[in-house]
Amino acid sequence: MARGTPSVPATGSPSPVSWSYSGLPAFRRRLAEAEGFVLCEMSGFGGERPWNEVSTAPYRRIRH
Repeated sequence: MARGTPSVPATGSPSPVSWSYSGLPAFRRRLAEAEGFVLCEMSGFGGERPWNEVSTAPYRRIRH
């Protein structure tokens, strides 16, 4: 991996930052719950509820 990337910073020391998508589904679920809706009820995530019914700002990050 090239130096200066998130996994190998320019200093050469290990980075505590991970750019992996492995935690993204759990993050999306928790963010949706914090914003007052259930992600699995939403269109594109197993449900049929349209996204235009969600008025919270972070929904764009969840919806992708």
